[in-house]
Amino acid sequence: MRAENYSSKLLIEILSEIPQVEQEKTDKMMRLASIIDNGIKARGWKNSDLAKALNKRPSEISRWLSGTHNFSLKTLHDIDEILNIGLDDTFWNNPTSNAEAPKTIKREKNSTS
Repeated sequence: MRAENYSSKLLIEILSEIPQVEQEKTDKMMRLASIIDNGIKARGWKNSDLAKALNKRPSEISRWLSGTHNFSLKTLHDIDEILNIGLDDTFWNNPTSNAEAPKTIKREKNSTS
């Protein structure tokens, strides 16, 4: 079944009131859910197969795929380990990222008098 496009003045008004930064967050969360869903399908799996592999309930996988779940880094790592969907590349090895990870952690020595 294919989703139909729906529009109304009220819907447009409500959506226009969403701050841009919030819309960007939502878009990224939806994109992440889509990447995970594609990884499940690429293996020929169902949501329940991923749930079993991660020792989770199928309802939790459904919640993840809703696009509204806030993942922990551990969970994202575990998903990537199972599905091999390149999340490590996306988050930690992205050459287009403006931020650099620190090479070493510098600690100041306490001076005692």
